[in-house]
Amino acid sequence: MARTAPSALITMIAACALDPWRTLLVKTQLIASSAAVWIVGSSVDLITTSEVNVSLTLDKTGSDSAGNSLLSESLLQELSQHCRVRVEDELALVAIVGNKIASTPGVCRRVFEVLEPHNVRMICQGASPHNLCVLVAESEAAQVVRSLHENLFEGV
Repeated sequence: MARTAPSALITMIAACALDPWRTLLVKTQLIASSAAVWIVGSSVDLITTSEVNVSLTLDKTGSDSAGNSLLSESLLQELSQHCRVRVEDELALVAIVGNKIASTPGVCRRVFEVLEPHNVRMICQGASPHNLCVLVAESEAAQVVRSLHENLFEGV
């Protein structure tokens, strides 16, 4: 494995469909909304889905160059018509990057052992066999990275 590193502050948007019949609508609406946010200056790093839930992360929080909030009240109200929306700020994305993480037995066990005392808000692996991403509180990110580095790299 090559490295672990926290990113800048991350915002997570979690949406839960009001009923199973609205799930596709929620997923479509959230993806369309995230595309709109991306156009005004942010990008989506991770998207996770389950039967009735969608969560995504934005890597730029706050406002655009004109001072407008990237997550406008109207955007959140629009989403709230179809789902319960929760926005969490001050999170950090920690990426564990290396060769064949997805096919190397024991890597995830070692990572999850390190993560045990921390509140992990999102886990994402699948787009690439070379990385595993976790979302943690920004205040814990440096400790998570240090612990991962000690567990995965030192003494190897």
